[in-house]
Amino acid sequence: MKAAAGIATAAASQYNRAMSREAQLRTHHAGQRVLLAEDHPINRKLALALLRAVGLVVDTADDGTQAVALATAQPYALVLMDMQMPVQDGLAAARTLRERLGPRLPIIAMTAHGFAEDREACLQAGMDDHLVKPVDPQQLYAMLLRWLPPA
Repeated sequence: MKAAAGIATAAASQYNRAMSREAQLRTHHAGQRVLLAEDHPINRKLALALLRAVGLVVDTADDGTQAVALATAQPYALVLMDMQMPVQDGLAAARTLRERLGPRLPIIAMTAHGFAEDREACLQAGMDDHLVKPVDPQQLYAMLLRWLPPA
């Protein structure tokens, strides 16, 4: 009985932290524009729902070339970049963005590849951090809080 109560308490604590992150994002970052570069329709729909739920304004790109075009045409607070996309992958797109915009724009990799060498490849391409898919809302919100600039 005590073990079940401990599990329930831990689950409630984790839920409260996640809700707290959502509240922090709504309070401090609502209205900020982010770019989501994701070619998979289901992953894009899920990420859009999570981002919009905390008040972020989201533009989407289906490939790295579109992501570069959008990010260089207007300001974004942050880019979430899939590593594997058609036309131009996320690694090449991140390199191009770093060449054109410098380090001021946070770029977060979103990838199904969670190995250390995948993370290192993202960092070497100029990305700031690495988020493994399927995206866990709590991890996404923590990442956003870490990298979004103050509103």
